[in-house]
Amino acid sequence: MKKIRLILIISIFILFIPVDIKSDDSLFAGQEWYDLIETVEVNRENPSAYFIPYQDSLLALENEKSVFTKDIYKSSFIHSLNGEWKFYYAKSPYDQLSWNDIENWDTSNWDTINIPSNVQLQFDEEGFKYDTPIYTNMLYPWVNYEKLNLSEYPKAPLKNNSVTHYKKEFIVNEDWNNRQVFVNFDGIGSAFYLFINGKKVGYSEDTYTTHKFNITSYLNKDENGNIANQNNTIAIQLYRFSTGSYLENQDMIRLNGIFRDVYLISKNDVEIRDIFIKTENNNSLILEASIRNLSNEFGGNYKLIADLYNQEDEKVWDFPLEIEYTLDKAITDISLLSKDLGITNSKAKSIDNPILWSDENPYLYRLLINLYDSNNNIVETTCIRFGIREIGINILDNGKQQITINDVPLLIKGVNRHEFDSVKGSAITKEDIINDLIIMKQNNINSLRTSHYPNNVFTYEVADELGIYIMDETNIESHYGAMVDDIPSGYKAWKYSVMDRVKNMVERDKNYTSIIMWSLGNEATYKDYELNNDYNMFLSSSWILERDPSRLRAYERDNRNIGTREGSVVDVFSSQYYSIEEVIEYLKSDNKLPYIQSEYAHSMGNALGNLKEYWDIFRLYENAHGGYIWDFKDQALFIPINFNETQLSNTKNNLNNYYYAYGGDFGERSSYLEFSGNGLLFTDGSLSPKMYEVRKVYQSINFKAVNIEKGIFNISNEYSFTNLNQFNVVYKIVNDGKIIEEDNIVIDLEPKLNKDIYIDFDLEQKGLYSSIIFEVKLKKDTNYNMYKNDIIAYEQFDLYKANKITYNLNNEFKEVIEDENNLIIKGNSSYGLFEIIFDKNKGNIKQYKINDEVIFKNGPKLNYFRSPISNDSQYSFNENIESKYALELENTHEAFNIGNINIKNNKNNININVIGNLFDSNKVIINYIIHSDGIISVSNEFKPTNSLNGVIPKVGMEIVLNDEYQNIKYYGRGPFENYPDRNSASIKSIYEDKIENMFSDLYLRPQDNGLRTDVDYVMLSDKDNKGILITGDNLQFSALPYNYKQLNKANHFYELNDSNYIYLNINGNTRGLGNAICGDLPLEKYTISLNKKYSYKYMIIPFNKPLSDEKLIEYSIYN
Repeated sequence: MKKIRLILIISIFILFIPVDIKSDDSLFAGQEWYDLIETVEVNRENPSAYFIPYQDSLLALENEKSVFTKDIYKSSFIHSLNGEWKFYYAKSPYDQLSWNDIENWDTSNWDTINIPSNVQLQFDEEGFKYDTPIYTNMLYPWVNYEKLNLSEYPKAPLKNNSVTHYKKEFIVNEDWNNRQVFVNFDGIGSAFYLFINGKKVGYSEDTYTTHKFNITSYLNKDENGNIANQNNTIAIQLYRFSTGSYLENQDMIRLNGIFRDVYLISKNDVEIRDIFIKTENNNSLILEASIRNLSNEFGGNYKLIADLYNQEDEKVWDFPLEIEYTLDKAITDISLLSKDLGITNSKAKSIDNPILWSDENPYLYRLLINLYDSNNNIVETTCIRFGIREIGINILDNGKQQITINDVPLLIKGVNRHEFDSVKGSAITKEDIINDLIIMKQNNINSLRTSHYPNNVFTYEVADELGIYIMDETNIESHYGAMVDDIPSGYKAWKYSVMDRVKNMVERDKNYTSIIMWSLGNEATYKDYELNNDYNMFLSSSWILERDPSRLRAYERDNRNIGTREGSVVDVFSSQYYSIEEVIEYLKSDNKLPYIQSEYAHSMGNALGNLKEYWDIFRLYENAHGGYIWDFKDQALFIPINFNETQLSNTKNNLNNYYYAYGGDFGERSSYLEFSGNGLLFTDGSLSPKMYEVRKVYQSINFKAVNIEKGIFNISNEYSFTNLNQFNVVYKIVNDGKIIEEDNIVIDLEPKLNKDIYIDFDLEQKGLYSSIIFEVKLKKDTNYNMYKNDIIAYEQFDLYKANKITYNLNNEFKEVIEDENNLIIKGNSSYGLFEIIFDKNKGNIKQYKINDEVIFKNGPKLNYFRSPISNDSQYSFNENIESKYALELENTHEAFNIGNINIKNNKNNININVIGNLFDSNKVIINYIIHSDGIISVSNEFKPTNSLNGVIPKVGMEIVLNDEYQNIKYYGRGPFENYPDRNSASIKSIYEDKIENMFSDLYLRPQDNGLRTDVDYVMLSDKDNKGILITGDNLQFSALPYNYKQLNKANHFYELNDSNYIYLNINGNTRGLGNAICGDLPLEKYTISLNKKYSYKYMIIPFNKPLSDEKLIEYSIYN
């Protein structure tokens, strides 16, 4: 987010910061969590790559073959500690239990909690059982309770900083005797102490990476010194906030707990401590492995033997790779042993004609690794999956740089993603991860940024197998701490924490092929520090380059590059929320670095305008590589509306008594409200209309019209490695919703090329509208739940559109009565006797009847307003005052000052011309032509002037209908919601649906939604086929169960009462969505400008019997 906008947000929310107590108490002085900034762990193991020890090679190979069948607990050397733990909650450190007698903590009255889980998502009949969630963005979450005290050595908060206590009994497996035992926490935060059998083992920070401790010496033993079958206890004292929390200030709902797997690992007396698999020149493997002596008192000679297997279970090498080691005797001091890196050796071996990994062909090899002692006994077995690929930088002819994958230019069609579920919080499951990444693949998303912390290791394994590029991001975001102080970039004391977090991420994740970039963190630097080792982010970047030069480095807060990798912070220039103009400005500048947006297209609420225009630019410039949309899924918690009256259950199906809670719903005094609702997915995991636009814009096969009359089109192949002959290409000629011609096209087109194609069609121009639709279909099933004949790309082009004909009749009215207030018109229609009452004082139709049945009342009325969407600065924090709504338009109809009404009876029609203005100088003309058969032609003309104080949301009219009209049929863009700057994914066709599906109550805050564009007709009807038909040219409409005033008043959808009406809005123009809260306003072509005339026409056809498709088309040709 840009700095100017961040400062504005601070100015808004700082008003709510309480100053209850100062975070300073000598009682806790010298405790790691409280004030020891430079101590980030005690006795925790050095970080290393994630891999599983197995009891034999066959199991290792089989279990590592696919992430979808992998189960680490099949290994006899892994023992799960997930499940029930005894749990004690202390509201603050003042209430925490003493360390003096931990083993005798009496848990008989403790609660029980299931692990993994979040503390804040435990409920009882009163509500949140323990802590409540907190949602803040920039400001530290504890500002809700106490005063900030920023400095190089800040203290951890004390008030409402809960300390939770966990305790569990466990028994060591019988076959683990004479072996070493480690406990592993995959995710726990923010800081904790570990105790085994009442003895303190160690301490650790960094919520989102691995915490591993050797607990062998703390385990109970029998009289023979055996650890097997002995009862043990493990206890955790966990702090919600610690000094480490100053670096965990991410924009998310703040939860804590033990939220990922906890398990024991058994190792032999000598272990494989670390493995780093590197590939070079896409034809050579380098295996770097560290072997450590854990308890062997003699040491000795050891040998690592590695065999390479392909996906077909075949050995790749005739002879394995071998590395030899000589070890000294083991270190006996546990504090020194945890820091022992062992002996590291490496060796290379060539691979003939390897199959390269990419997002298009994520081919994975398996490296089976066995460690042998001098007697040729297997000491440890493991297996690691990896792909062979190379991330590079290509220098273009103009000197600018370009990112490549396997020497081919890379486009990042990415999204940011938090680990979040509306019920489980951050304790997401493997099934959740698989589902998220499969949705990405299905919607043409090829890259993921782990905003803003390392993800569950399972995420990377899924990405490796599905083919998703990853920008892996360090768990460092101080935000406010960096904006008003120097945390962590400029203080030497924070070097240890910064380096620890970077190393934890890189070392754990270095073998995942999907990772193409390391991110130093997010929003943790707001000054230009000197590029030396006193600048902590430069120090961490330099370490990354030394440890892993094969990947690129990114850090949006500091894009300095001096021309050499060694002296620079980054290899890629990344920005957040650059406008399209700013993107172009960078791409045309002298800066040579390749460009990405680490965050763009802010998708808060009903948003994601202008995405196509961004990608028009990304596709135009060779050094532009796309970016990561913010973000993947709305964050809100699915909780009971009223705890006292609602039966608790963890289900997403009971929507009657539950709602999606966001910032401010948890009792915070400082919150960013629904600023967490930026998802392409709604909170329940369903696809929002925004995702369909992403799928379309991100597609890798695109079409252009070259000469439609001659049937010449251009097809381009944006893939990096896939020929289009791998797909079926189909074209369809569609006339008024009916396919009149369909055929396959044989396309043989290599990656990164395009060519013209000729379609020989003979279109008889008839009806209302004809188009050609191209579809690209899969030839075979995929591993991400897309199947043969599923569509992966498409495009529609107009072929023919009928010219509108003026509607005229020669019939006469049955009766016309006019008095001072009303004009009453009666006549015969195709559907019976009609009666229209026109209100001369208000300038609109008061009532319309057919055979004495009311079809509609009070309309159409002027409506130039909409309920503000979340990205509108009318609601948001954007500093662009010019983007605020003109509030005076909120009651357009009431504000309309009628100057003159002219009524002319032409026998076969009556022309009613209403002339007036809005706020003096904004002229409005409404013209009604009431035809003798009861059909009404309406035109609306508006010329706004500078007298309006803000932007104009729309130019439209509203008809209020009884809610009996539940059936809808329309000819326009669909089937999902679309807006002028977000409709490239919508195909123009004929759609039928129910009114309830034309509106979404899944946006976190009630707001305008449900629009359809490029509409020729829309028909609403009841069960008896009575209803109303609207026809026109390029209309826009929405049919909502609420009006904008009702939507504006509600913070949640459950607060809205049934209105018993349908508010049918017929618009000529609607302001685009844009992404203004963080990023671009709607482009000018999608706005309603001042001093420009806007006009549109439509016809109203009430009816009381079924209308055939032919009749609908017939009506729609008239104007």
